[in-house]
Amino acid sequence: MIDSSFKPERDVVHYNDWAPTYEDSKVQRIRNDIHQSLVDWAASSGIQPKRILDVGCGTGALLRRVGPAFPDAELNGVDISPNMVKEASRKVPKGLRVHFLQGPAEKLPFEDGSFDLVVTTICFHHWRSRVEGIAEVHRVLAPGGRFYIADHFAIGWLRALFIAFRCRDRCHTPRELNRMLRDAGFSVQGWKRLYKLWGWLPLIQGVVAEKRP
Repeated sequence: MIDSSFKPERDVVHYNDWAPTYEDSKVQRIRNDIHQSLVDWAASSGIQPKRILDVGCGTGALLRRVGPAFPDAELNGVDISPNMVKEASRKVPKGLRVHFLQGPAEKLPFEDGSFDLVVTTICFHHWRSRVEGIAEVHRVLAPGGRFYIADHFAIGWLRALFIAFRCRDRCHTPRELNRMLRDAGFSVQGWKRLYKLWGWLPLIQGVVAEKRP
């Protein structure tokens, strides 16, 4: 699904400019909480991935949390913004095995079946085409591999908000996303609320899907 009113190049310019101070922003505390919720969710499933990919990795903050949860895994991040990739590479702590590449979700620079686990947080709605991006994630996952998405979805009060701001084409309902995942060859395993604004207002939901053999 491509939203003709959405200009992904604007996002690239915006995030390129923001990259040096991205982790200094006040909303970073919210991102950190969402990252930790996603990591805890994946770790509690009992999976033991050998190779992990973060699509839309930004400055690598999520992967720095994933590392301790899966110490034996090779970590990889990809982002469409070259400056984000540069910042992510600069922030890698000593001893963490992680690699970053520049590229869009719709054309991931990896071979088929390269990963056991793919994650993306608050980036999915920025993809130029969610359908193409999901197909690419399916391609780079090994059979049985898991795909975790954490993002804004058109649920409850957020649905009216996205309609008002004319971004409903990029923010899907669970039914819409479940269908997109199934059509791409995934089996949807479940949904989870990952973050509430002010402790009570649902803001970020997560979905996990498995690549069918």
